[in-house]
Amino acid sequence: MTVKQINLFLQSHFTSLSNQDPLFVFITGASGVGKSHLAQALEEKLDPKFVSVEYFDRIGVPGFEDMIKEYGSCEKWQEVMTHKWVQRLSSRQDKNVVILEGQFNPQFAINACKEFGVSHYILILLHADKKTRDRRLIDQRAQPELANETMDHWTDFLRRKTQELGGTIIDTSESDVPSYLDKITDVIKEKLQKISLR
Repeated sequence: MTVKQINLFLQSHFTSLSNQDPLFVFITGASGVGKSHLAQALEEKLDPKFVSVEYFDRIGVPGFEDMIKEYGSCEKWQEVMTHKWVQRLSSRQDKNVVILEGQFNPQFAINACKEFGVSHYILILLHADKKTRDRRLIDQRAQPELANETMDHWTDFLRRKTQELGGTIIDTSESDVPSYLDKITDVIKEKLQKISLR
């Protein structure tokens, strides 16, 4: 399923999909897996009439000390912000698909969906091996401080949690953006087909 094909699918199934709540697509992953790059590519190629792409970090990310001071821990900050994002987006009925890209625990997204009555959602984890992540963080992003053991543990946790929740894991260790976009849109289309038949 290419991006062009999913635009055509959204157009041809507009009526049936508009009678349903929007599909929420949560794209998460550790630093260096290519989340923002792929989300931006989706935003450029998907028809904005049907799809909205949102970026978690646009709420502003405070420093660790501020997170702990105000929320008690970085994890709690992430949980609260994930719930705020889902609450904000759950009121939108003007799009068929709402994509939220960011670095968050997928369990927080699921919990927020249940709290705010979001009935259609999918989880997608972008995953890359350590060597690839470190190279991207150090050489391409000039953020060597993120290539550490904590990020390695976070990567492993996200993989286990996504598997536990039945989400989709896409390995982005290679430099094959078109292939990754096709895989993401395949997952989205499969869910949209089920929604349109209801």
